[in-house]
Order: sequence, then structure tokens, then C-alpha cells
Amino acid sequence: MKIPDEDIGGGIVLQPFSINREGQVLVLKRGTELQRDEILKMPRANRDALLNANFLDLYRKPKLQGPSERAQLTLAGAKPSRKRRPPVTKP
Repeated sequence: MKIPDEDIGGGIVLQPFSINREGQVLVLKRGTELQRDEILKMPRANRDALLNANFLDLYRKPKLQGPSERAQLTLAGAKPSRKRRPPVTKP
């Protein structure tokens, strides 16, 4: 899936590969999460090659409807919070 640069939120390494960061060669292991800025620093041709070979998977930034709306993330197995009722007082 092709995602425009302005919509990239981050990525996850699917297969190990190495990158050059500030003169050091780093091997990224499966499951490593890459931030948006790290992905955008990669040369476009290298990023596309990693995507096409299924070494990297990208995800989109959450879209917000308005300035007051917050992004809500749901974690697997998480239970929604319950509001407690005030105690009943007898007259």
C-alpha cells in the first residue's frame, strides 16, 4: 500500500535489515518500530524497495476531525473504564 509522505505515522520492521545511522551500521530486528522522522530520512528508492520486498510496513497518522478531538487508541484486551456511581444515602 502506498502512503503519501505527509500521511506516514511510522513503521514496523517485518524482516531484519541494516541501515546507516550517523556513520554507524545498525541492524533492525523484526518488530522494531520506526518513528515517522526515521522513515522520512531514508532515501525514497530504499524505502520503496523495503516496502515492495515486505521488509517494512508503514502505518498512517491518526486523522483528527477537529482541534478539540483527541485520537483514541484501543489496546488489545483493554477494558473500558467504568464510572462509579455515587453511594446511595438513606434519609
